[in-house]
Amino acid sequence: MKCTVHLVLAVLAVHAAAPALAAGSHEHGRADLQIAVEADVIDIHLGGALDGFVGFEHRPRNAAERARVASAVAQLSSPEQLVVPPPEADCRVTLAEARDPFAEPAVGGADAAPHVELSASWQFRCRAPQALAGLRLTLFQAFPELERIDVVVLDDRGPRVHRLAPPDALLPLR
Repeated sequence: MKCTVHLVLAVLAVHAAAPALAAGSHEHGRADLQIAVEADVIDIHLGGALDGFVGFEHRPRNAAERARVASAVAQLSSPEQLVVPPPEADCRVTLAEARDPFAEPAVGGADAAPHVELSASWQFRCRAPQALAGLRLTLFQAFPELERIDVVVLDDRGPRVHRLAPPDALLPLR
């Protein structure tokens, strides 16, 4: 998976600015969203327990569960519907990667792995970055099992921490 300096800085900011919200803790119903903004580029990483995206956390046991995982990965592969910059900023997706946690075969009885994560990385490039006052998020609507999103935004003003819960949909950037 591609990783930019911006995203690395955002992940470091999570740990430095908000230990209580730090990524890496596995909690059902919670996702971590790291956003780095520099000049005309927005780098975003979303990650969380699979349960928050599909309602279960085991290897899919039937066609319906396989379809739920595939649908979540497909949704995460189209960030323009999940993270919406203001139209005036004229942003376009330049990177969209979502990883199916079950794409690799189970190793050594990992079929019943207790903690499965789902993640995605996105990048937007904006023609009018001065218009990036905030982002509209539809993650709670797309993934009703999500109860909370812990956000770290890193830009030229430093890291800022936000905690979102339904029906929160607006994330201020300025």
